Amino acid sequence: MIKTRLSKRIFLALLVGGLAVGAYVRIKAQEDVVLFLRAQLERQSVPVVEIETLDLFPLRLKIVTESANTFVTRDDQRNLHAVDRAVIVSARQHEYVVDSYVKILIDNQGNEIYNLDKHNVGDALLNADPSLLSAPSNALSQNEIEDLAREKIYELTAKYNLPEFDFEVIVSSLEEGLQSLNVTVWAKTLDEGYSVAGLIFPLEGSAIPEINEKGARIVLFEFEINDEAGNYLLSYFIDTQLQTGNWSHSDAFPIDLFGSQPAPAPSMP
Repeated sequence: MIKTRLSKRIFLALLVGGLAVGAYVRIKAQEDVVLFLRAQLERQSVPVVEIETLDLFPLRLKIVTESANTFVTRDDQRNLHAVDRAVIVSARQHEYVVDSYVKILIDNQGNEIYNLDKHNVGDALLNADPSLLSAPSNALSQNEIEDLAREKIYELTAKYNLPEFDFEVIVSSLEEGLQSLNVTVWAKTLDEGYSVAGLIFPLEGSAIPEINEKGARIVLFEFEINDEAGNYLLSYFIDTQLQTGNWSHSDAFPIDLFGSQPAPAPSMP
């Protein structure tokens, strides 16, 4: 009888102790992921105001960033996207699992101007290209990827009989050996800008996959069109890993982007 009671007490003590240790481990992991995300975002110059734990089991966060304006700008969109990649990609690659999060943007007066609640965070990578999850054996350097991207642009320019235009290609490193490809165009006229805009989808749909087959790991594609003075006309970006993106244009450059096709600029009278 005494042995039975003693065994029960030992069992209860071990159970309580195990639960306490488990709770401590989870709380410590929660603290670690908050510090990790803040460091990850600050490294990318994202203006983080606050990262708060809303729920511990399952882990739910609130991430607040700040705009330099009173409205959502293109820089703000990039920062909000950086939050997604930090939570969904970077944190998971370091074995931190966030189940859901709220991302909030406040303006320079402290007023909330954007709020999005994201659930089922792990589902975001279900449809990602599995070839992008491991480094290729024939990995290309940044310069090699930029050269290939320029070649593809020249090929498409010739294919669609487009006039020559000024552009710049920049490849940047993301987390875990992934890359972003940014193409910036300076259009001499609005008509030239409309013609060049039609290259976005051939680049995204065929050129980038072909470059990745040769050893790149491009998951983020951004295409910008400016006028000769550097004024913004159009911006488009897509994250093929998270399968999210957006685009915008200036009032001076109205366009139906998804109805746009590459075409020679009309001849001037």
